[in-house]
Amino acid sequence: KEFVARKRDPEDRRMVRVALTAKGRRIISRFEEARKKHIESILRQMTSQERKDLLNIFKTLHARIYGKAE
Repeated sequence: KEFVARKRDPEDRRMVRVALTAKGRRIISRFEEARKKHIESILRQMTSQERKDLLNIFKTLHARIYGKAE
């Protein structure tokens, strides 16, 4: 209840809209910042070549998912 708020749609009372509260947004922001720092820490431990290889894997995966050949 502290992180999300529910509100009936005034145009369609069958619908319930759900949105983050200010507290929910703060929690998400802190989580995203912690996740970013964790990923940066992992990447710093990798060699330049390992980062290049990882980037190429992501590019290949993206191309396969979205059907775009390189």
